[in-house]
Amino acid sequence: MNNLRASIEILFRNICPDIIIEKYISNNPFDKTITINDFRQQAFGLLDYYSHDEIENLFNIICEDWAIDNKREDSYLYQLVYKFSKIVLTEEEGFPRIQYEHILRWRELSHRIGEDLFVCNYLAFKDIQTGRKRTNFNWRPVLDTNNTRLRNLLSKGVAENHFHLFGSAPYCELSWVALMNNIENQLPHFKKLLKEGLLEKSGNTIEVIDYHLYFLVLKAAVIRAHLFSILKSGGSVFETDYLNHLLIGKSNKNESLFLASQIPFVQNEISLLKNEYGLNFNNTGVADYAIAKSPAFLNDNNNILLSGERWFLYTVFSKLRYTESGNPLNDYNDLFYAYLLCKSKFREEMLQINTKTGFANFSKYQDRKDVFLLDIPVFTSAISGMAIRTSQINQTIRSFETRISPTSIDVISNIDKNVTQTLNDPIDRFLDKTVNQQPNHFYVIHFIKEKEKEDDNESLSLIKPRHWKLRDKIKKQAMNLIELREMSSREASRIFGVDAAANELYARPEIFATIFRYLKNHHPKVYQTEIKNYLNIKPMPRLRVTYHAGEDFLDIVDGLRAIDETIKFLELGEGDRIGHALALGIDVDEYYRFKHNYLLLSKQNLLDNYAWFLSRIAKYGLNEFMSIQALIQHEFRVLFYQIYGDVIDGNENKLQCDPVLYYQAWTLRGDDPELYITGAYQSENQDISELDFYKRCMYPNKEIRDNEIVLSYLCAYQYNDGVKTRGAENIQFEVKNDYIMAVKVIQKRMQEEVATKHIAIECNPSSNVLIGTFKRYDKHPIVNFFNLGLVNDINKQNDCKQLMVSINTDDQGVFNTYLENEYALMAKALEKAKDDDGKHIYNHAMIHDWLERVRQMGIEMSFRETLD
Repeated sequence: MNNLRASIEILFRNICPDIIIEKYISNNPFDKTITINDFRQQAFGLLDYYSHDEIENLFNIICEDWAIDNKREDSYLYQLVYKFSKIVLTEEEGFPRIQYEHILRWRELSHRIGEDLFVCNYLAFKDIQTGRKRTNFNWRPVLDTNNTRLRNLLSKGVAENHFHLFGSAPYCELSWVALMNNIENQLPHFKKLLKEGLLEKSGNTIEVIDYHLYFLVLKAAVIRAHLFSILKSGGSVFETDYLNHLLIGKSNKNESLFLASQIPFVQNEISLLKNEYGLNFNNTGVADYAIAKSPAFLNDNNNILLSGERWFLYTVFSKLRYTESGNPLNDYNDLFYAYLLCKSKFREEMLQINTKTGFANFSKYQDRKDVFLLDIPVFTSAISGMAIRTSQINQTIRSFETRISPTSIDVISNIDKNVTQTLNDPIDRFLDKTVNQQPNHFYVIHFIKEKEKEDDNESLSLIKPRHWKLRDKIKKQAMNLIELREMSSREASRIFGVDAAANELYARPEIFATIFRYLKNHHPKVYQTEIKNYLNIKPMPRLRVTYHAGEDFLDIVDGLRAIDETIKFLELGEGDRIGHALALGIDVDEYYRFKHNYLLLSKQNLLDNYAWFLSRIAKYGLNEFMSIQALIQHEFRVLFYQIYGDVIDGNENKLQCDPVLYYQAWTLRGDDPELYITGAYQSENQDISELDFYKRCMYPNKEIRDNEIVLSYLCAYQYNDGVKTRGAENIQFEVKNDYIMAVKVIQKRMQEEVATKHIAIECNPSSNVLIGTFKRYDKHPIVNFFNLGLVNDINKQNDCKQLMVSINTDDQGVFNTYLENEYALMAKALEKAKDDDGKHIYNHAMIHDWLERVRQMGIEMSFRETLD
């Protein structure tokens, strides 16, 4: 089956659409859609373990066996898709589902190419065999499995504890529909999209230049309108010669001049199709001309925006299935194939499909997700509803924590309205109104980590600490939230926690420490309890804290230090959580092997890691690592003088190197740096406002704050421009075996500390597999955090610190997943996991027992303590 999947990926993702369009226009009966040369050129990159002869043999198998259609008695490209689909898909109660046995294979291939290609192909071919005519195309954006036992387990209720609202709608699919209906004035959006170049290089045979993707999308819109018109009326929108002129040539600004000049005319034809055939959504406009004005389905319209494209794919597959005479689509096989390839090229730029690690790669997809939707009201009004409402209807979510940015607080009421309001009133009256009640849906505000920008005024660096602009920004945002809580506003009453998200390499926990301590301890004072009760004002919920830490790091030590900073500086404790925390449970040996034992990071980061590493060795009494301790102390000294060598202390002497005192200065970074702007500690006696009480972290003692050398280290770190500049220089660090062994021990001891404090971990399997350095679900750290019910070995149970964990989706729209799928992917991956002897590691029944415990823990971790 691996060769089958690889062949489908080559043929429906890696082939250049322009080649297929050229063959369509040439209309040469001897020119095959795909030749051995077309296939071989792409296969070498994906199947590098095959020789020329083996690849040619595979191509022959495709043509002579896999893609053969007995009814047609010839090779038929879409039969190849059906061969895969009929193995991995099934149908229950009229809706498609994934065969649980094949969910990992399905995930790998459908994530790269798109689910609808396979689902519409499967249903079209199946319906032809059974003589059915399908009218409902409203299945969920991401299919679930047919695992009845798992579905029954999850039907008892799950918690979604890590769900970013504006990353969770099916943006790629919505963007495609939007572009197929609105092609005018899109070039600026594509320029923005491609500012940093294509994110995925899949090996096109034609050079990718001059907005290649833009012209491919334009061609796809032309093809779709043309084929749709034939399906609906039997006649074409464009005359053959005109159509060929629109499509001919390479997709770039040099050879697609005619297409570019005809955009207004093509848009006019599309608008006529929208007016004649398309459904108007509550007068916000026609989203897609392929969505019928009188849809035949009444059960649920949350996915209706996806139904037009699905209808189009399904209908074309149905028409192309046989070659009866008189079939108006017989001559457009290649054209439809080119359309699918164009769509695939667009998809790989909108969803994280590539295998690059790190948050920065993901953030590029995250930043471009809605660029084609913002100007179209029918789509913007549907985004939050599709993200939340469809998740609630399709899954039994007892605690739904939705994360939004501080700038979205004022629109919480609008979000709630979009969640409870369906897209189309005529259909709404048929819906079960119970889904409109959302007692367990609430919000968490995630402040955004941002990269520090250089000061325009160089003198500011002498009086302003690191990240002072971000500090001021989050302070203003926090005070706005405080004001809303003091006013007992409805929006504030729906907020149960705070978080800090985005690239953690940009800003460390110290930046958020003061504000988060203040927010988690805030109690509104404006109304007395009696007055609140009289006015029927609900009390403001206590704000809980979670924080993205240990997700993306330049060394496991760097990630562990970030987690330690989060706990210490934000004063996390009972009921608080950490998002991801991969560094806390990732396989240490595999991580450093993946990095080839060489790391690249800034000198400041490495120096801080050294100080923290040495403090852990001392704290845990790891005497067996004296040799690596001595080496790190030497490296620390060399690096310290490179960064801090010219710094003068309070006594006008050069700052001396002392790892212990340097670490103590590190513990003060959780304080507001304004307390040390004079070079001396400003005591509690100077506190004026309520916020002042939280400018000091509880962790360091007064003796540390009064130590002049410690304060010299701290002030140099925060305010010395030379230290900042030299510390930002990058350096290569070679990892030694003793270092790796010590990291493994430190990681385990830190797990124990987190477990003791009852701090929970939010795990996001698909997100972590795509962003992290491990690429298998069974390698996810969640099995190292918690294994009760999963293993029988009492020693393995005792060795595991049994942290509280939950399974979540993170950005389900960007990662193309659902909460139920995350459970299913983890379950199947654990079932397939084998040891070095080829024996299965985990038992099927025990996996379900483990999932049940994780499910229950997720609910117990909810920031909303009382669940209805």
